[in-house]
Amino acid sequence: MRSNCLFFATALYIRRARKGKWGYLAGRPSRNCRWLPHILYQYWSGNRLRMVSFVPTDTSERWFLVFNGRVKWGD
Repeated sequence: MRSNCLFFATALYIRRARKGKWGYLAGRPSRNCRWLPHILYQYWSGNRLRMVSFVPTDTSERWFLVFNGRVKWGD
């Protein structure tokens, strides 16, 4: 799948909000490029805070910050 963390987290936030399931967009410094933030989606499941993000499988293969990657649960 080709995307980046901002597009993925925003799309997930909108899709879940339309269903009435609210969450949060959160940011932290990227592990691959320190000057870019890494955006992820968080939501409460019972008494646990769950995190979902999009991570690149290979950061050398990019086209304007769009990567081949996968969905990762947790951080």
